Amino acid sequence: MVRGQLAGAASQGIGGALLEELLYDAQGQPLSTTFGDYRMPTAAELPEIETVVVEHRPPASNPLGAKGAGEAGMVATPAVIANAVADALGPDAPVTRLPLTPDRVRSLLR
Repeated sequence: MVRGQLAGAASQGIGGALLEELLYDAQGQPLSTTFGDYRMPTAAELPEIETVVVEHRPPASNPLGAKGAGEAGMVATPAVIANAVADALGPDAPVTRLPLTPDRVRSLLR
């Protein structure tokens, strides 16, 4: 289950870094109201995700010994992708906004 949570969270992070964006018009009305307007990654856009799980003793802080796990795949993924693109583009093209759509990356190249 943990491997599935980590892979799903990494997929969510990839979507947030490259595809997913909530858009609004000038009056504040949402423009991303359907899955046709709001792009989420599918298996076709995602790489193979390898998960590594290192097990430790259960925590004594709760009676079940449970720990959170899925968040770890989501938290760093957008930052890692943004930093990789920033490194590839160089210091003259700072990455300051996600998602890194093709149009945004093209504009950074100019």
